[in-house]
Amino acid sequence: VKREIRELPSGRVVEFVSSDSDLFRIKKIRLDGGKVVLNDRGNKLPPIEKINILIKNYRLKKNGLSEIAYFDAKGILGGRKNGSFEASMTTTSDSAKLKLNVTDADLPALDPFFEDSLPVRFNDGFVTASVDTSMEKGKLDSYQEIKLTSHSMVPRSKVSLTGLTSGVLLQTLSKIDPLELKFRIGGTPDKPSFDGLNQTLLNIAKEQFPDASISLKEQAAEKLGDVKDKLTSFFK
Repeated sequence: VKREIRELPSGRVVEFVSSDSDLFRIKKIRLDGGKVVLNDRGNKLPPIEKINILIKNYRLKKNGLSEIAYFDAKGILGGRKNGSFEASMTTTSDSAKLKLNVTDADLPALDPFFEDSLPVRFNDGFVTASVDTSMEKGKLDSYQEIKLTSHSMVPRSKVSLTGLTSGVLLQTLSKIDPLELKFRIGGTPDKPSFDGLNQTLLNIAKEQFPDASISLKEQAAEKLGDVKDKLTSFFK
């Protein structure tokens, strides 16, 4: 049987995803007025309430990887204050852009999230932050503005900066309220460069150096006094 078709029937256009790369694709996912509770290694993080999420062009590939072309979310952060956040992200095959705004987030409540990424622990305080990050062809460029209020920091491990002990430096930073930091992060996602943050902290340390140096001298004198007392009692 032979049939010649001169005109195709009318109808809507249907896009068929190649079975060679994707298991499936979701054009749009929307969640309004939800609640998210996260656990990090058994530590429950503050709940995110009244959350609105929009995801466009979600793809799950056969190799197990997934891609999202567009992501947008906003909601209320639980804690001692009702903080808020807004986040958006767009991606292409070789680039990504992320914007994040956080207001009055409870720092101690978020501590489990920072445990492996920050050398300090926050015993108190709130953070308001604005992050504008782009990545193109594997290169990272992130500009960040961070404001800490009513904060108190202690070191997780031994770190030093310009000859000052971490304890002295963090005591100095904790006295600055609000503490405002503006810096860039470069490098790559695997090896980010924190030179901008280090320079910002260095500038603050220089501005506050008289107080820091006095505290350092007092601590050194106290240690030397302990040594003197021990030696005196030993030779008696």
